[in-house]
Amino acid sequence: MAETPHISPERVDLILARLDALPTLSPIAVRLLQLSSSDDAAIEEIATLVESDPALTAMLLSMCRRASTGLGDSVTTVERAVVMLGLESVRTALLSVHVYELMEKRAGEEGPDDPGDPARGLDRPGLWRRQLAAACASERLAREARSGAGGVRPDEAFTAGLLHGLGKLALSSVLPKTYRRVTEYAALRRTSLAEAERALIGIDHHTAGKRLGERWGLPLIFQDVIWLYGAPSAIPDDLPHAPLIRLVSAGVGLSRALHIGWGGDGQAPPTLADVARDAEIPLERIKALEPVLHDEVTQRARDLGLDDLVDADIQLQSIAAANRELARLNHDLERRARTSATQARILEEVAAFHEGPAISGASAAYQSIARSASRVFGPGYLAILHQSREDHPWTVAELTSDGRVRRQAQAEPPAGERSLARLVDFSQLSVSSAALLGWLAEALQDAPDLRRLRLLPLRCAVGEPALLLHDRDLPPELVHGPGVAALTALWSGALGAATRHDGARRLQEKLADANRRLVTTQERLTHVESLARLGRLTAGAAHEMNNPLAIIRGRAQILAQTLPKPPGKGEGAEGAERSVAAIVEAADRLSELISGLHFFAVPPAPVRAPVDLTDLLSRAVAQVKRDRSGRGLPTVPVKLAVVDRLPPAYLDGAQMSAAVTELLQNAMDSGASDFIEVRAENAPPDDRLCISVVDRGRGMDRQTLAQASEPFFSRCPAGRRAGLGLSKALRLAEQHGGRLELESAPSEGTVARIVLPRWKREGEPGAIAA
Repeated sequence: MAETPHISPERVDLILARLDALPTLSPIAVRLLQLSSSDDAAIEEIATLVESDPALTAMLLSMCRRASTGLGDSVTTVERAVVMLGLESVRTALLSVHVYELMEKRAGEEGPDDPGDPARGLDRPGLWRRQLAAACASERLAREARSGAGGVRPDEAFTAGLLHGLGKLALSSVLPKTYRRVTEYAALRRTSLAEAERALIGIDHHTAGKRLGERWGLPLIFQDVIWLYGAPSAIPDDLPHAPLIRLVSAGVGLSRALHIGWGGDGQAPPTLADVARDAEIPLERIKALEPVLHDEVTQRARDLGLDDLVDADIQLQSIAAANRELARLNHDLERRARTSATQARILEEVAAFHEGPAISGASAAYQSIARSASRVFGPGYLAILHQSREDHPWTVAELTSDGRVRRQAQAEPPAGERSLARLVDFSQLSVSSAALLGWLAEALQDAPDLRRLRLLPLRCAVGEPALLLHDRDLPPELVHGPGVAALTALWSGALGAATRHDGARRLQEKLADANRRLVTTQERLTHVESLARLGRLTAGAAHEMNNPLAIIRGRAQILAQTLPKPPGKGEGAEGAERSVAAIVEAADRLSELISGLHFFAVPPAPVRAPVDLTDLLSRAVAQVKRDRSGRGLPTVPVKLAVVDRLPPAYLDGAQMSAAVTELLQNAMDSGASDFIEVRAENAPPDDRLCISVVDRGRGMDRQTLAQASEPFFSRCPAGRRAGLGLSKALRLAEQHGGRLELESAPSEGTVARIVLPRWKREGEPGAIAA
């Protein structure tokens, strides 16, 4: 349904100004209206007033000749005519003819509305017949309802009924072309004429008629009828003219119920029961008026000389109007039945869609939408063009009727365009003239005939809209009714939720990865802080302990030199020498431990230089053998394995040799009986350098493996090692941007591996920038 146009206040003011430009009633007509409100008006006063206007005099005498009294030709004076016709009839008749001629003259100046085709615009003769029928019906109802002094005067009811639609005549006079659109709008929307007037003009005929009544100087009672008729239940009881307004509303309803004339309303007319209720008159008495009202309207029009309003058979005309209304009602009922059936199908489809499988992503949403569209539209071609966000690629999914994805791929949009919403006019349901046409010919490979393709916008709550593409000719009640809107809202919600689900899943994965990196960073930060504290501790300990240790070692050496050397070897002398030697050894070990802790906590920065890996590993093996031999510890054969054609490593040779030495010391202490393998190789996919030390010793359980690289942790017998070997190797690997990996299982041995991503000089093939 199209939106109601906005009417500016300036336009309303302009229309009211044009209403003010309409010609006014003559002073004689105004005086007649004033006399019509008085019960004391004399025949002589009415006659004198009419005689002052030759045109009114001729009109009154002509009315006498047309009257069915048989004395028309003998009436030659106005006073005689008033006596013959009656005071009430003269007043109402003269006013009726005067207003009719005034407004018809104005209509002639503006030009015909739509001659010969009243169905397409304002039927002015039909409207005058409706005015006259409302007047006659109001007069009849006043006679039926009048009881005592509180009743409505019939002549007053006739005049009020005649003037009730004055605003329609006024608006059609000043805006003839616009008023044709108003009547068409009311018929199409099946709404009241007043609502259509407010929608297209800005004011209705109630307001326009009241404004014209004020300008003409009509009595207030008639102004209120013009302004307030049509809604009797909304009229307050304390309004002075409420009885007349309700009665005229019932009279207008009776003329509509009998289909006399034309009023422009698109709504169905009221029933006789509605009229009886509004007039507060029994239904039987209302029904008794039906056969006489048609004849009375015809006779009144003839008596007034309004020959244009007299039809050959006004009753047949009313029957034809009733038949047209009945046909229109039948058509509306059929259309509503089809619409109801369509809406029932839509409701069933909504329920079936919600009962379907859960939608966990965009692809699942495409399949569910395809199955749903096939159930409602019927079998045919289906595709979905979707862009989850403006900066994301477009997806084209061609689907079968049972929801299977025939083809899904990312589509490259037209050159220079990244937004689906900006490219397509979503107010259209066809792409036959859209900018997408040429591009879609390549993107939709299975479409049978692109010219028959229709698109349905799916306005998702997130991101850009999607398009459902199909080739069905949908029924009007589905396209123009709420059916398509309900379906697209359903499908759009599902696709939007699926898009959010995909986005949430990607975000969850990113958050999990970020959390892992955060945990790793926090562990490294904690490790660095621990090392910093250890560095400060060892630096202080070295400073505070080195001097006492130096004194202990030096005095022990002096003591060893000054011990008496008896000629024979006795137990006392040998015992003293061993004690002094133990003191010196203990001081050396403690000094070495402090130095090792300081090196572990604050190792010197590596000084990189090209190093031959075979030479580096050979030096580490030789160092371990010398150290263990000096301490009287057993050694195990070592097998070196370096990959051929491995280039020199860009490392700090001394530090990396010390790291390998610590790994070898651990392997020697593992209880390996056959041999230890030391291997250097570059590992795919990023060409990392791996230096591995493999033993077949006792291995480590899970708990030992988790604590192996912690300082001072050792499973060796007490006094054998300080537990800094693996910790020192780890620190040296980290100094080179690498890491230490341990693989072990009880009774299966251990693999200790130093992994170095950056081991080549920058600029060499495969080198990773620091």
